Amino acid sequence: MNTRGGGAAEKSSRGEVTTDVVNSGVVRRVDSLGRVAPPKELRQRLGLLPGVKVEFFVDMERGTIVLRKYEPGCIFCGAVANQHYRGKRVCPECVREIAAGR
Repeated sequence: MNTRGGGAAEKSSRGEVTTDVVNSGVVRRVDSLGRVAPPKELRQRLGLLPGVKVEFFVDMERGTIVLRKYEPGCIFCGAVANQHYRGKRVCPECVREIAAGR
């Protein structure tokens, strides 16, 4: 597999640190409805079963699209959150800030 980019880490729209994207070596054609199917092996490795939601990230300057399995984020900052408050996802950092009255 080939890697693209200079190896530098970047921050995503949710403030997460990301690393370079790896080229899978697979080329797919966009169908007449605008769909592209990721290879079965990648879907299995990433747990992308039928009905699973994915989200798209776009870098217009580089002309790239990245998709990943959707994980709902904190209602305040968007960080991936596994804590709940009154049925809403809230990350630990926001919980601390709320408790501190900021």
